[in-house]
Amino acid sequence: MPPTFTMGLPILGPIIQFLNSPLDLVEMGHKKCGDCFKVNFLALDMIFMVGRDGQEWFFTQDKYLDQAKMYSFTIPIFGPKVLYDTDYSTRMCQLRFIRERLTDDCLSGYTRSEERRVGKECRSRW
Repeated sequence: MPPTFTMGLPILGPIIQFLNSPLDLVEMGHKKCGDCFKVNFLALDMIFMVGRDGQEWFFTQDKYLDQAKMYSFTIPIFGPKVLYDTDYSTRMCQLRFIRERLTDDCLSGYTRSEERRVGKECRSRW
């Protein structure tokens, strides 16, 4: 289990801070406990995974967490046999393909390409 972040009054401290400014609560918890920490809200433990390192475990444990059940709402968006409507091995292959195309270099290349295309279209219409 991740470390528990506490502050202020027992039990009420994190709730009051969360209601006032949830982002400040996350920032304080991150500074005190690191990338992954737990906050108790009465009978509910909320776990925060902050930043790339904090979230890495979550996004690499699909075999155990079965994200497909959580993200089944995306099937009508992406279509059948895409991402969360596939087996684990196929999904990992598709995600690798997507991640490779979402790097800074690729995205900046898309921007230049779209800028040229839009400029050409605008010039041809005016």
